[in-house]
Amino acid sequence: MEWIIARWVTFVATLLVTGACAVALALAPRFTGDEETRHAMTRDAARLGIGAILALIPASFLRLADQVMALRSPGDPILQGVDVLLMSTTWGSGFLWQSAATLVAGIGCWLAARHPRATPWWLVATAGALGLCATPALQGHAIGSEERTALAVAADVAHVFGGSVWLGALGVIAWLSITLPNADGVRDPDHSARADARLRALVPLVPPLALTGAVLLIVSGVVATVMHLQAVSDLWLVAWGRYVLAKTVLVCVIVALGALNWRRLGPRLALHADVSAMRKSLVTELLLALLVLIITAMLVVTPLPGE
Repeated sequence: MEWIIARWVTFVATLLVTGACAVALALAPRFTGDEETRHAMTRDAARLGIGAILALIPASFLRLADQVMALRSPGDPILQGVDVLLMSTTWGSGFLWQSAATLVAGIGCWLAARHPRATPWWLVATAGALGLCATPALQGHAIGSEERTALAVAADVAHVFGGSVWLGALGVIAWLSITLPNADGVRDPDHSARADARLRALVPLVPPLALTGAVLLIVSGVVATVMHLQAVSDLWLVAWGRYVLAKTVLVCVIVALGALNWRRLGPRLALHADVSAMRKSLVTELLLALLVLIITAMLVVTPLPGE
């Protein structure tokens, strides 16, 4: 169970860091409000990225500990084999890659939070986020493919990046537009108004970014699935295929909810209607996305068909 949680946290953190970069670089420049509000949103997005990085660090070391324990024999020293794991295996190379990407993303988000008007720091954070998106491919089925390894790795990286841009941006927008009550259950009117204004301003900007990320996610997912299948029946006869089907269904539901938001709820925001329906729908999408990531955490360590 620990490895599932650790891997799930890793995916969530990667999604949020990448989403923060997408919001800052793709959505914020198109924001039509005042500069101060724009910089406040990018600063808050950077802070969320920092929080995601802080959650990613212990999750990464928990996964490392799990790998070490799997290689140890009873009675071996606790750190027995760590050097071999890190320096002589593809999983270890992926862990070192992830560590470097985490450091770069963390530095970029920290500097972006301190200097929200400076775009270069977001470019640093984006470089780290791209590195994080490549990590699953370097530690999972893709790098172990005996044939067309480069294509398998590229498809996996594109899959993680597409999902992170799409769902990560939605997660960041939800964070930016959240309204929390105080201890007495009362919401601050000024804070609620600011959160509603952010939601109204950002949601109409999402469709091009979300569409790009969703298409990249789906196309790369199809490519990776076809590469690993030995027969179509593997989709329902083996555990790996059933996980793929479950993940596909949930992604389709999220796409349908997103389309509904765009066609029905989006125009209402422009008329300054109540944003509660949009906020609830957004939360529903993100809860389904979290479930998708749990399935993905189980999928990447499930034996492929024929293994």
